[in-house]
Amino acid sequence: ARGRRVVWPKGTWTLSDPNDSIYQEFAPLDLQMSDAERRRLLYVATTRAQDHLVVSLHRDGRTPTSSASLLAEASQGAAHRVFEPHEHVLSSAPSAPIALPWADEQEWALTRDAALTRATRSSVLSATALATRFAPAESRDPAMQKDGVDLDLPPWQRGRYGTAVGRAVHAVLQHVDLVRGDGLAALAASQAAAEGVLGMEATIERLARSALGAAIVVAGAANEHWRELFVATAFGANVVEGYIDLLVRHPTRGLVVVDYKTDQLQGAADRDVRLQRYGVQLAAYGIALEQLLGEPVAAGVLVMCATSGPADEVEIAGWSALQEGLRASLT
Repeated sequence: ARGRRVVWPKGTWTLSDPNDSIYQEFAPLDLQMSDAERRRLLYVATTRAQDHLVVSLHRDGRTPTSSASLLAEASQGAAHRVFEPHEHVLSSAPSAPIALPWADEQEWALTRDAALTRATRSSVLSATALATRFAPAESRDPAMQKDGVDLDLPPWQRGRYGTAVGRAVHAVLQHVDLVRGDGLAALAASQAAAEGVLGMEATIERLARSALGAAIVVAGAANEHWRELFVATAFGANVVEGYIDLLVRHPTRGLVVVDYKTDQLQGAADRDVRLQRYGVQLAAYGIALEQLLGEPVAAGVLVMCATSGPADEVEIAGWSALQEGLRASLT
């Protein structure tokens, strides 16, 4: 209340301090937003308990918006214990120390080593982690960095792709109208700014536009489809999870997993190595979906975005065998 604030008059923004009339105009809204944020944080804090939540509702009554007051209001009618003042003093009676037997040092070392070995095995694997594990090491590249979103970051910094341009293209394709491409240029400009790659707007727009022309994306736009679809399921002791760029229910083929790629392949050898890696990634999505939905996933298709001309559409070869091999490895 004593510092400068950013306020948003219609069509613009400005800095304002408590002596400005515009500050006074926005003060009620600012108070409402602060109260809403306080309630949101309080909700987050109180919903983290797994078994019991013990909260003191002691308050002086002079601050109606204290956390204790808000919780007391929200918990009207809930079971609670009324505080009864007393002068009792807790005593700590001396107790005899408990004699513990010395552990067998060799047995302890073996138990410790076994525990550390178990702890190093990840129980949650992303589709891209599986691609790293089962595909050739030489195929590792930034375009595979598609692990979970970091929820502690602001929305415009929650990247899950390997490069700033790649992140921008994926974000555009997540929101653009797949049929008409409405707003493509504006989305490309906003994502270029969000990723800090100003000057790359035209490149981002061309890459995204090439994907819109891919046959599988056109089929998805005309039929049932899901974008940025999170999937997670258990295989034995592991949980496999990941984000699917586009899932299409094709009218003749059934479910098809689609993944956008913005990296450019260099020669036949580079192409073969990367396609093998990408194939494992898409197969992981496929087997997770099949286990969750109880219906087969017909194919995995890569849409290789291009800066000139249409995107290159690549279907993963040996789809069924790839899925079966990956499923066997996991179970």
